[in-house]
Amino acid sequence: SGIIGGAGSKSGVIGETEIDYETGAWVPTQGTFSFSSAQGTYTKIGTLVTVMGYIQFNSTANSDATWSGLPFTSASDAFNFSGGNATWTGMNINTGTTVYMRVKNSATTWTFYCAADEAGWNDTLSSVSGNQLVFYGQYHSAS
Repeated sequence: SGIIGGAGSKSGVIGETEIDYETGAWVPTQGTFSFSSAQGTYTKIGTLVTVMGYIQFNSTANSDATWSGLPFTSASDAFNFSGGNATWTGMNINTGTTVYMRVKNSATTWTFYCAADEAGWNDTLSSVSGNQLVFYGQYHSAS
């Protein structure tokens, strides 16, 4: 379906090179919070996986924000080389705080970290019942 920088395409082999390219849907699964709705899409090019997702919470908790269900198992160094961001509605997150997505090593799990200027990192979310989180992230898969 096209040539990128002289490499092949998923639909066939051009010369000796084929691009490993895949897209699809995935569903974030419940971790420490329960969801009333969750959905996502992904694109995988080689070992680089890009995920986008949406979560609507139906429970309130004060717990670390760890979930599972990523479409591919991450590489052993994913935590150091993954990242993404999130936006939210109605969640109890302090002004000036940024929410980051970080993928766990050799797993299909991830967490959201909250960071603020000179406040350090925190992966605890609270008072999220009925609120929504939309996120984007990238990580390297194990294969």
